[in-house]
Amino acid sequence: MKKEKIFSILIIIFSIGLTLAIFIFPDIFRDHKKWGIIGIFITNFISGLSFFPAPAFLTAVIGGSIYPPVLVALASSLGSTLGDMLYLILGISGRKVAKKNLEKNKWFIRIEANFQKYGGWILFAGAFIPNPMFDSFGLIAGIFNFSVLRFFVIILTGRFLRYFVLAQLGAKFY
Repeated sequence: MKKEKIFSILIIIFSIGLTLAIFIFPDIFRDHKKWGIIGIFITNFISGLSFFPAPAFLTAVIGGSIYPPVLVALASSLGSTLGDMLYLILGISGRKVAKKNLEKNKWFIRIEANFQKYGGWILFAGAFIPNPMFDSFGLIAGIFNFSVLRFFVIILTGRFLRYFVLAQLGAKFY
């Protein structure tokens, strides 16, 4: 078995295990007040690694009622963006296999060309608008060899704006 396949399988197992841990040990992720801003960062990082982003949404709203919204948005967006990098790396590691199996299809070539052209906007919209399918965006970006730095900056910007709005709502209404 090639190193890329083993790496991809380990990442999938890790992500599924982390997602299960969130449901099995929910108390670890509930009490953000005692962890402060670091807890918001950690929770959003773990949420970015898992398949279910629900805790990230809540930490921004609750955090905004306790801390300055800009600080909450920064901690939340940095944590979730770093977590989202896992799916980009998984896509990059599976790129050769996907390209080998799909590059003969005209639709794949067309989608890849459009993603290279409009992928930044697609990723930004996906990062800003709450979307449970966002992990697939990272996989697709990796398969289409999207720049790691560009991915990071775009996702960080979209997430920062989203979490800033959520933290402001928490500051105003919670």
